Amino acid sequence: MEQQLKEVGSTALMDYFLHFWQTDEEGKHLKSASWKDICQLFEFNEKFIGLLKTAGDRVEMAFREQVAYQMEQAFGSYWHYDENLFKAPCEKNLQDGRKATHSAYLEIQKFTGVYFKQQGEYPFRYIMFKINFRQMFHMYTCLRPCPAKERIAEALGIPHVATFESSMYAIEELRNFYSHLNPMWAKRYKEIRYCLRYPLYYDWLKSPAVRSNSIYYRLCLLNYILQRIGSDYELSPLLHKLLKKYKKVVPLPEMGFTEDWEEESMWKCK
Repeated sequence: MEQQLKEVGSTALMDYFLHFWQTDEEGKHLKSASWKDICQLFEFNEKFIGLLKTAGDRVEMAFREQVAYQMEQAFGSYWHYDENLFKAPCEKNLQDGRKATHSAYLEIQKFTGVYFKQQGEYPFRYIMFKINFRQMFHMYTCLRPCPAKERIAEALGIPHVATFESSMYAIEELRNFYSHLNPMWAKRYKEIRYCLRYPLYYDWLKSPAVRSNSIYYRLCLLNYILQRIGSDYELSPLLHKLLKKYKKVVPLPEMGFTEDWEEESMWKCK
């Protein structure tokens, strides 16, 4: 116990400690859990984040490539300098009362001007890995409707742009959360506005009971897109192995897993 506290610190374990905390008529006390259980839940979260990160990286790479390929095929390598391809700038109210203008077009021009010291225009593939995932996703959402935008969504297995944007937002939110080493199993995410209902010939959920604000739904999105892009990263067997190893402490219901989740086609190990 002393060594583990030295390695991670007591503050880092607080959320894991509170997971086993309960309140009843006699007051607050720990459920039947040991120090080993708390540390195992912490270990599970670390390995779970690694699994999510690898899957998320594969999806991000595919998204970046499709944005670059589809847009340059339709509009050339310098499409990001065409203001007409982007929605008009909009004003948003900040918390301090000030107003800020949001424009993906202006943001990318500002970024290239700051990042590259030499003046001039650069092809999109030259800058696509220098902007972060949030900026890339923001660029996509701010594109005006066009066939290329639809083809990007279809290439990742989602036939409607609105559903694709909701799905990618959920993944972007997930990536932002695990980058801070938060307890992924305990997080309640935002409800997804447009859930995937009509997949493109790939294994998707049959159970209507899955909550869109759960980590399980986001796992399903990652697994679905990995199928679509033909990734060699097999999420299903790795997830099964991880959950089996830590089954004593992993709170599957809190994570949004349904009782019959293992019967879903997308999670059956082939």
